[in-house]
Amino acid sequence: MLPAQPNPLRGAKSAPEPVLEGSNPPPKGRFTGMNEDRLYRSLLRAGLAPFEALVAILQEESHVAYRVALLAHLMPRTLSQEALQELLARFGIHPLSLALQFQDRRRALRFLRRFEQRDQFIQWIGPGGKLLIQGDAEVRILPPGLVLRGDSWITDCPNLADLGTGLTSLFSRIHVERCESLQRLPDGLETHYLGDVQVIDCSRFVGLGVGSQIRGRLMVRGCPLFQVATTQGALDVDSTL
Repeated sequence: MLPAQPNPLRGAKSAPEPVLEGSNPPPKGRFTGMNEDRLYRSLLRAGLAPFEALVAILQEESHVAYRVALLAHLMPRTLSQEALQELLARFGIHPLSLALQFQDRRRALRFLRRFEQRDQFIQWIGPGGKLLIQGDAEVRILPPGLVLRGDSWITDCPNLADLGTGLTSLFSRIHVERCESLQRLPDGLETHYLGDVQVIDCSRFVGLGVGSQIRGRLMVRGCPLFQVATTQGALDVDSTL
């Protein structure tokens, strides 16, 4: 375990975790709009190790999805496994989330081979490094807090009952089809930048979970039990078809 490092960028306490509302643009962290590459290099020139520089930047980014995207963009390939695992643990990032940000299947596969349970996650990486789960009768739940990038396809998984609390999708849609055990989309589901959610031919699907935020269209087809009235908590949908 690497020792905790003070954040050289932090003065006052960080702002509280943002709350997304309606179809407003997703929240942006302190460094959004800045040149993160330049910032990272400047921290290295100031004498920080790569691990320390990454911690300093990620601590100031308030939204977990953007933390994942920043880490994927800035992480040097020479970063040690110990430092990488410490970063993932500290900021609650699943290795699969990071692998999906590369948008490169070969790189994603090389990255996942560094971790346990890699065989299961490796088979979920499709063309272009996107999430592609097809005909998997073993999967029952996805890891909580996954951050997807690129269109994600989950089809013909008869025992999949839970897509994982806090599922987030950046710049993409989520397509779920013929997953008979799925009754609800997960609590805290969030899509950014016109991210559509499509649920097709899921016979037990009845609604969405608590606090769903969909910045795009929710399309439901062939789900006879689905009723908007059965959804719980705050729900923002531009169009329900």
